[in-house]
Amino acid sequence: MSKNKFTMTRLGHQYKTKNRNKNYILELILLMLLIVLIFDSYKGFDNYIREILQIKSYSSENISTWISSLSSYWGGILGGLVSGIISFFGILITIRYYRSNDVINKILENQPFLNLKVVSVLNSNDNNLLKNDYLCELGIGKHSVDVLIEIENIGKNFARTLVYHNGNNIGGFAFNHVINSGMKLDRTVYIKVNFNDFNEIKNFQLQYFDCFMTEYIQNFTFNIKNQKEKLSIECDYPIEIDRVLK
Repeated sequence: MSKNKFTMTRLGHQYKTKNRNKNYILELILLMLLIVLIFDSYKGFDNYIREILQIKSYSSENISTWISSLSSYWGGILGGLVSGIISFFGILITIRYYRSNDVINKILENQPFLNLKVVSVLNSNDNNLLKNDYLCELGIGKHSVDVLIEIENIGKNFARTLVYHNGNNIGGFAFNHVINSGMKLDRTVYIKVNFNDFNEIKNFQLQYFDCFMTEYIQNFTFNIKNQKEKLSIECDYPIEIDRVLK
């Protein structure tokens, strides 16, 4: 079973899955280092105060009680400072977490989802080919089949298509259309699928963005079956490439 493999790039760089937890991990590490530094400074200062108190003899008659326990006094101040810093960063991280979740939920509520449906499998000499727009070829092989498809947006908001990818180049080919939610592309297109044997898999991808300018890429797998069933299309879930709202 053969499969056409290709990679996607954006502005000359290959797409990479973004790890949005890196910033939180870095902040947590910096917070821990800050706490260690504060405690280390407090330990040195506490030893310094204790050395001063041990040099001279103090009695309850000539010195106040709070001075004789000066190290505990500063310990309370530093303890309050550390707990305040921890609380501040904790609240900051919590606010950012819930804000990020609200953005993600809003995007998911308005996410488009494109569905490719096989209308019919045409012969090369079929006159219906002249009435439909030719889109592209998939793969290479000794045999070929012309597939008439319709593109429907079954998501919750419009999809603004940008390019399609069939593996012939890195950046894809322009495919600029707006497909509203619950609507189909205003025309049907046909794709020529080339293959050598049955049970081969060919990949086709569409790149688009939604109303929040969140960019997606969605993969469609063309399964070439036996002579009777011809071909079917499996639609993968859209993968987020980039997001304007953070």
